Amino acid sequence: MKTFELRYIGPEGSDCTAPYAVIFDGSMTVKEFVDAVLTRLKEWGTIEIEPLFSDGKPMYNLYNSRMQVDYSYGKITGNTIPDDMMVKTIKASDCRAHGGWSSMYYFVFVQTDIDSTTFYKEKLKRNGVDLDGII
Repeated sequence: MKTFELRYIGPEGSDCTAPYAVIFDGSMTVKEFVDAVLTRLKEWGTIEIEPLFSDGKPMYNLYNSRMQVDYSYGKITGNTIPDDMMVKTIKASDCRAHGGWSSMYYFVFVQTDIDSTTFYKEKLKRNGVDLDGII
């Protein structure tokens, strides 16, 4: 099983929580990351997935659902992440964490193969706006 460590990057807030870098070697899938979080039996919180276009721009949740998993002491307690996101590969640089005491929130940025310019051009075309030759 793959694991990770948290490295304090501070500063600590007035609520005694702080930001952390998520450190692991190589890469892992979103599922492997979720499984690794669940091995941290003294934690509870949320794992939030933010999909990115292939050019790195945020998709602002075009999946029309909150992509997050709530967890508590080794068990998923609410919501699921779509299977097509669970198989995506991530690197440590794609992950952030924030928390304190036993509460931890993880943020995972997942690269997709969808190009933002093409996506928005096609979306506008479906709505009657043709940008061919302009963009």
